[in-house]
Amino acid sequence: MDNLPITNHRITKTGCRPGFHFMLALLLAVTLTPMPVPAQSPAPIAQDVPVEADTGAARFLQSCAGCHTVGEGPLTGPDLASHQSWSAEELTQGIIRMQDRTGPLSDSDIQHLVTLLKNPTAKQRLAAAREQQTKTVETPLSPPSARIGQRLFTGSQPLEHGGMACAACHRVAGRGGTLGRDLTDVGTRLSQTALAAAIQQAGYKIMNASYRAHPITAQEAAHLAMYLATPPAQPAPAVSPVPLFGLIGGVLLLGGIIALYGKRRPGARARLQRRDGHGLD
Repeated sequence: MDNLPITNHRITKTGCRPGFHFMLALLLAVTLTPMPVPAQSPAPIAQDVPVEADTGAARFLQSCAGCHTVGEGPLTGPDLASHQSWSAEELTQGIIRMQDRTGPLSDSDIQHLVTLLKNPTAKQRLAAAREQQTKTVETPLSPPSARIGQRLFTGSQPLEHGGMACAACHRVAGRGGTLGRDLTDVGTRLSQTALAAAIQQAGYKIMNASYRAHPITAQEAAHLAMYLATPPAQPAPAVSPVPLFGLIGGVLLLGGIIALYGKRRPGARARLQRRDGHGLD
C-alpha cells in the first residue's frame, strides 16, 4: 500500500467512488424499465369500397339497357345473351348500326361493349355494375313522392334545371307524348332504384341531347321513379255529353215539328176533299 500512488479521488465509507452509485442506478433504471410497445392503430371500420369501374358494363347500362338485357329476357329489343356466339366483327357492326338510336359511340366504347358481350360473365358484370349504380344513387334524400313525380312528369311542376317534362315524349296510363316509349308498365321491369339511376343518367339519344345542359337532380329522379313504379290506373274513357244533348235536342225538335204540323191550316186539296165528302152525304 505504501508503494501505491496517491490520487485525489475521494473514497466513500463503503470503499466505492461517488460515480459508481450513479452508474449503478442508471443501469438498473434501464434494465427494469419496460420496453415501449408500439401503439396499434384501431381496426379500420368496415366501409363500402367502390368496386372498380367496369367501363363496358357501365356503357351498356347507359346506352343499351333501355331496350336490351343480357340473360334476363327481351325488352323492346332482343336479349343479347344469344349474341355471345357472334364474332367480334359481327358485334362491332351491329353496335355501329345501333348508333342511330343510342347516339354516337367512341371506338373505345364499341370495343368495351364487344368485349362485354363476348364475355360469359356479362350478366354478372351487369348486375354488379347496376348494384354499384344503386349505391351511388342512394344518397340521403327526402322521401320520394309519387304525387310530386306525377307533377314533374306532366310538367305542372317544372324541373329544377329547366329540362323539358317527360310527358313531352312519353306516355303513362294513356296520357303524354308518343315520341318515346310508353312507360306505363316500366315499373314492372325495373326496380325503383334502377329507374332513378336510368332517369338521372339520361343515356338515351334524345334524352342525352335534351338534358345534357339541364340535368335531372337525384331528388327529382327519386320522385319520378316513385311515380313510374306506381302509375295510376288506366283512366276510363270519358262519356261525352254531346250525344245525350243531341238526343234530347232531337226529341224536342221532333215534338216541335209535330206540334206545328198539327196546328197548320189545311191546304186547298184538303178543303176540297172535305167539301166533296160533305156533298156525298
